[in-house]
Amino acid sequence: MNGIIVKPLTYLKNITILLILTLLCTNLKAQEKAIVNLFKTTDDYISNTYTDTNVTILIKEMGENHIWVKKFIDDKTGKKIKKANYSWAIEYNGNNYFNLGYSHDLNNWNVFIKFNSEGEKYCMSFIDNNSAGVIKNSGINYGGGLQGVLMKDSDKWGKYWRNNNEEKIKILFIDLTNQMEANTGRNKGSLGNLLKRNELKTKFGLEKTYAEIKNLTFEEVLAIIERNNK
Repeated sequence: MNGIIVKPLTYLKNITILLILTLLCTNLKAQEKAIVNLFKTTDDYISNTYTDTNVTILIKEMGENHIWVKKFIDDKTGKKIKKANYSWAIEYNGNNYFNLGYSHDLNNWNVFIKFNSEGEKYCMSFIDNNSAGVIKNSGINYGGGLQGVLMKDSDKWGKYWRNNNEEKIKILFIDLTNQMEANTGRNKGSLGNLLKRNELKTKFGLEKTYAEIKNLTFEEVLAIIERNNK
């Protein structure tokens, strides 16, 4: 009898301990914090004027080139700062990060991608096979729906460029001179979308055929943009 009773109790005890440890680990991970400064709009970013400073974020995931924010909070009260979710960009540790909620192609609120290039007119972030899954597979976060299909089909639409090593790289392109007025869920600001070949041709007045533009390398595309980014 004792053997029959003790084994289930021991098993339940071990399961309980494992559950407690799992919850503790999950809670610790969820409570990872960082201090950021907020740019409410594109104009705030251009003028380097913070809308709010020393705002605490709870981090869901952080990588070399992105921050996935669980929520923005008032560290004194512990309450959520709801409007902070709509910040056009944030500054963390000397780097600026763009809110993917302001992107049609990579629409993903609370995921911020670091700018790889910043200029007077344009900003860019680069996405390759080494980018975080939450960025390069952004559409998957929407249950594999239309957004996911659009992201997966982006190669067919000429939204990638090959570098000198034949690696595919997508350019998230933000035109600071072209801003959308504030609407539901977004502040006034520029959108950031994947740079297409025909867009490169028209925006920079390139006298090249589509075939010639298709053969441009990632490095050549950057050189074109940088020449016009002053």
